[in-house]
Order: sequence, then C-alpha cells, then structure tokens
Amino acid sequence: MSRNELLARFDYSPANVEEWANLIRKSARTVRLKSKFKIVRQDPADDVVLNTTYDGKCEFIVSGDHHLLDLKTFKGISVFTPRQMLNVLSKRFGRFVLSEATR
Repeated sequence: MSRNELLARFDYSPANVEEWANLIRKSARTVRLKSKFKIVRQDPADDVVLNTTYDGKCEFIVSGDHHLLDLKTFKGISVFTPRQMLNVLSKRFGRFVLSEATR
C-alpha cells in the first residue's frame, strides 16, 4: 500500500498506510506451511498464497491476481477482489469508511 501509485489511486497518506500496517501486525499470526499444493500452473509463485490460507484455516483470499481470482474458491476458501471483500465486510459489520477513489 505504500507504493506511490497505490497511495495516489486510493488517496491514502503514509500515515494511513502505517495505521493499516499496525492493525495488521496486531491481528496477524504466523502460519507454518505444511501443504504443498501445486495449483496455479501459469504462476507457481501464487501457490504459496493457497498453501498459506489453507494451512492457516482462513475463510477468504483477497487478491487482485487474476490467477487466484479465476479459481473463485480453493478447498472451500472463497477468493475475492478487495472490492468484493469490502462488500462482505460491510454486510457483516456495517458500513466502512472508504476513500472517494474506492467508491
């Protein structure tokens, strides 16, 4: 999120990015990889995402990567774009405050 093109696109400040990073650090957990699924032939580097979410017993994968999005689900884990995930979160927890660029 701290890349210049993303800061401009989403109208985030460096302080916004740092706030998000701190929130993620506080709520994140380390996942020890056990799985070795090889699913994404077009981009094998994407398999680490699938293995991590599976081993971490995650409910969602949020990505803009078309290889992952094309899967739609993986082992019962839904794959969403960031926009789709915001919609899921809004339905679960109420309205989120978004920058003008993301509306």
